[in-house]
Amino acid sequence: MAELVVRLINGRDLIAVDSNGKSDPYVVIEATGKTKSSIKSKVVKGNLNPDYNQTFVMRVKKGDQLVFRVFDSDLFSKDDPMGTGTLSLEGVEEGKESVRTVRLEDVPSGTVTVGLMLRKRTKDASDDEDDF
Repeated sequence: MAELVVRLINGRDLIAVDSNGKSDPYVVIEATGKTKSSIKSKVVKGNLNPDYNQTFVMRVKKGDQLVFRVFDSDLFSKDDPMGTGTLSLEGVEEGKESVRTVRLEDVPSGTVTVGLMLRKRTKDASDDEDDF
């Protein structure tokens, strides 16, 4: 098992879902495949081009993918979906950040840009052969 350093850089050209023509976007990033884990970014109020500049660490295994789900934060109702994108971890290297832009697939526009870098971790009893 390896640790994936995920630097959530920004979102661009996100869709407006609030009546004021803006959104309050946040991103949920999930590792799917052999590893099940997720992280959630901060909310950026009233912005269709948010800068997040947040760094997270996730445990991943070879073959995992990242799913990016963007939502509009709402106080009094269910958060609105603003798009979803998927990214393979193929080609991500240890100690070298790879900046990638993910197109949100189920909406007219929107991207999320991230920096990804593998960081080896010390093996423990729960690790297996599916290391990077």
